[in-house]
Amino acid sequence: MAVMIPDSFKYYNTPSYGEKKIYEALKNKLDDSWMVCHSWRWVKNPSVPVRKNSQGEGDFIVFHPDCGIIVIEVKGGSIEFRNNGKYYTNGNQIQNPEEQAARTKYEIINKLKLKKLDKICWVYHCVWFPDIEWNISYPPNLNEEILLDLNALANPEKAFRNLSRNSSTITNEKVKEEIKKILHSPFKIARNLLVRMNETDELYYELTSEQENICRSLRENSIFRVKGRAGTGKTFVALHLAHLYSESGKKVLYLCSNRGLADFLENQLKNEVTVSTFYRYARDFLFTHYPTRIPIDFNEETDFNYIIDSFSEVADENLDKFDVCIIDEAQDLKPEFFENIRNAYIDKGNFIYFYDPLQIAYSRNIKISDPFENYHDFVFILNRNLRNPLEIGRAALNIIDADYSTNSDFSLSIGESPTVYLFKEEIENEVKKTINDLIINQKVPSRSISILSMKGMGKSICGPLINEIEVTTFRKFKGLDNRFIILIDVTYQHFIDEVYKRELYMAITRSRFALYLFIDDNEHPMKKEFCNKNGISVPTAEIIKNLLMENRYE
Repeated sequence: MAVMIPDSFKYYNTPSYGEKKIYEALKNKLDDSWMVCHSWRWVKNPSVPVRKNSQGEGDFIVFHPDCGIIVIEVKGGSIEFRNNGKYYTNGNQIQNPEEQAARTKYEIINKLKLKKLDKICWVYHCVWFPDIEWNISYPPNLNEEILLDLNALANPEKAFRNLSRNSSTITNEKVKEEIKKILHSPFKIARNLLVRMNETDELYYELTSEQENICRSLRENSIFRVKGRAGTGKTFVALHLAHLYSESGKKVLYLCSNRGLADFLENQLKNEVTVSTFYRYARDFLFTHYPTRIPIDFNEETDFNYIIDSFSEVADENLDKFDVCIIDEAQDLKPEFFENIRNAYIDKGNFIYFYDPLQIAYSRNIKISDPFENYHDFVFILNRNLRNPLEIGRAALNIIDADYSTNSDFSLSIGESPTVYLFKEEIENEVKKTINDLIINQKVPSRSISILSMKGMGKSICGPLINEIEVTTFRKFKGLDNRFIILIDVTYQHFIDEVYKRELYMAITRSRFALYLFIDDNEHPMKKEFCNKNGISVPTAEIIKNLLMENRYE
């Protein structure tokens, strides 16, 4: 398999299917002695005066010690060369592909000259039409050697060796490496995290705007459910729906499980909609309509379950006369609570509920069944992950062994791979180092960082504040997100136990740019089980990261 840069075509937003076919052919038909750069962009040295073409792009740049460098310009679709000397594809005029390839070739030659390698490494160029078979005469600037058609897809090496048959083999290893550096020189100073983070935010909010169309179509049904994994935009759809219903003059109730999310939604919806947590609404409902159900010695902390259960018995009455009820995170509701409040709106209003069956943390079943299938309500499924970059979304689904080969589309490719730390003690200092690097070196605003504990705060190994950044639990942060998420109190149990795995899944999906996991590496029965499960003797940060990043759908 050829050395491909980048190593996967899907990371690029190239609309050309022809380029995809060539990419796959080069990747699979060439061995690892070939280096292939896709979408190779170049700019001229600013000290050299130029009138035009100060920058350009080669669709593919191929290097082999026997063949030198080959520049490939790709044109997909049907091709036409007219009497006016212009090229057309599918009826649209295009640039002269041979001239495009030649410009890139001479730019590479100039770069080789600077290293005094132009006499050692020959550079060739060709045009590749992957969708047609060439069976007519050639235009003046093309011939059978520098024009490749769909037949070359079966054996690209044969075509390349024919084109470069006059080239001399490069045997010096240092020269080979120098040529590879000219074509591809990795570096880590391109953009700091703040710049990349802002780009991600632009994509994030741009993508969510397309949910408005979904909202308008869903309003045609009085009762329906919206099912989607974490990050698929359920809350944004719910938010838009609440606004649309309110605009039409309807009285809207929006319920969710998390106080932090409720506060966020209240701020977004202002006074348009009544927003509350499940518990708070149940408590206020009972105080208003059934005060005799409230215990004389009522205590907020100890009577939580009593309030929920008591409300469930009368939830079907809708005494507050809401026209619309929207339930966010419906999987967190007790079945009786949900069923009774749903009954309140059957044939009497609109009832919409949003849920992620993978976030049912209390089940130890490896495969979770959908708890709402029995209602047979109209269902809309959200597949596209709008929040998490590819690397983080994949890590979350890998944790719970979820199948994402067909129905998980990660829209954001800009992001950071998860960073893993193993520690035995002094975690607080390590977390502070990470935060200092983000704030001081990467210029990340402190408001963009959240520290989430996988335990209750009374059991966490960190204090309530680190560098003035609040430490909270992943449960209290449920339904919310931030750009940088630091997870603490992660244990090997989160990679073994089904309940703990779903908790880690929920926590990981809170990040929309970068994720840092601090894993307790102290001896524990689960550590041994983790090692046995993965066939390792000693866990390392690299091993755990590889498990998180494993690409299971290629």
